[in-house]
Amino acid sequence: MNDWLGCLRKSALYEPWRRLREWQQCSRMEAFLGEAPSTPAGSYSAARLSLLSRCSVRRRLDATSAIVAFGTNAWEQWGLWPAFQRRGAFHLFDYRRTLGAHPRGTATVRERLGRELLSYVEDLERRSGPVGLVFIYAAGTYVDPQAIRELAARGIWTVLLSLDDKQQMPPPGHGRVGTEQLDVATEVDLYWTTWRAGADWLSKRGARPWYAPEAADPSVFAPRNLKRDIAVLWLGRAYGPRAALVHWLMDRGIAVQAFGEGWPAGRVPLDEMISLISRAEIVLGMGGVGQTDKIKHLKGRDFEVPMCGAAYVTSFNPELTDSYVIGSEVACYSSREECAETIRYLSGRPDLLERMRRAARARCVSDHTWDARINQLLALLSASPE
Repeated sequence: MNDWLGCLRKSALYEPWRRLREWQQCSRMEAFLGEAPSTPAGSYSAARLSLLSRCSVRRRLDATSAIVAFGTNAWEQWGLWPAFQRRGAFHLFDYRRTLGAHPRGTATVRERLGRELLSYVEDLERRSGPVGLVFIYAAGTYVDPQAIRELAARGIWTVLLSLDDKQQMPPPGHGRVGTEQLDVATEVDLYWTTWRAGADWLSKRGARPWYAPEAADPSVFAPRNLKRDIAVLWLGRAYGPRAALVHWLMDRGIAVQAFGEGWPAGRVPLDEMISLISRAEIVLGMGGVGQTDKIKHLKGRDFEVPMCGAAYVTSFNPELTDSYVIGSEVACYSSREECAETIRYLSGRPDLLERMRRAARARCVSDHTWDARINQLLALLSASPE
């Protein structure tokens, strides 16, 4: 698929294709957001209330309860999984290893993975004792709803974490097309979403959403004492509006150094990425989804970059205001022109940049660690009526 996309980007068909994808994505979001919310959903208290009736039919979670994660060992190894490991008995069922030569999600793959997950849990319980929670970080195309029901019948809690799920939900009015994510969202005990505005939509369709942003590990994403010799740093793939913004800034004399798939410098490993962030005066971000910057979603970089003590400038997303004080901890822009203006303004004020870096790091260490998120999650599942 990457080869196909690479060839497409070099052809005259790329821009018409990108604009078509942008129109499709925006139309989809308009249909979602056209539904007025009925009741607030997704807050900690609302999620807690939705789970109370399940506490009596699920295993009690305590410090000895084993946790099984259904996921992979990519970025998760740098924050999410260690937070679970610090909590106690943790076991990873890496579904990518199980898939082998069949990486794409299909109904057959879902069923196969579901059977193998259940076998994994059964074997673990024979060897080590009861499993209290199966935590899932995977697209719905890889998760078998029947396996979720069988885990529930055994009294095991199930939680699905979903990132960028605006593009994983079925288009309204399209019947059963693309319903895999929603099918799983309504089966698990708790659907952890980073999409605040979607919580009401999910709740009305039978899911029990909890809205909580991503996070970062302060022991991994930490500032390094390096000379700041990069004016503006971009980390990420070169495609669509992202590449267009970086090139637009470069054409106007802003010295952006770009790293990632599709850029001349290419991708960099995590250790080098953190060093690059520490060398940058400003780190540039963009919160768009897919081929459009008109739809915004919280990103992992929104927490990893500030956790490194960086001066972070990214596109404005109302949901960022849940996590940061805009202007003093992170800076935002709403257009290319505003992006350039913000970068030029900050570049001439080193004292302001340093205050932003310190404030961003302090905020992240205080509020946005994976340990804090996982502690909140486990407290939700351990709730009992007051």
